[in-house]
Amino acid sequence: MDLNYILKRHQVSLMRADAAGGGEARIAHQKFARRYADQIDAFRAARRLPRLRRALQMAARLARPGR
Repeated sequence: MDLNYILKRHQVSLMRADAAGGGEARIAHQKFARRYADQIDAFRAARRLPRLRRALQMAARLARPGR
């Protein structure tokens, strides 16, 4: 699995869901994003790394001003 490709597709799916404006298109892109997130989590779990959501929370904490 090419992690960079999956990360890119996840981000694109999130952006397309946001731009869809609602309805079936938004739901479809959100489903794609969830599937990509599952693949990212599986990749990370195989390497004993934190899950995607947890990793993003840690990165956000580190990026806060004043730290």
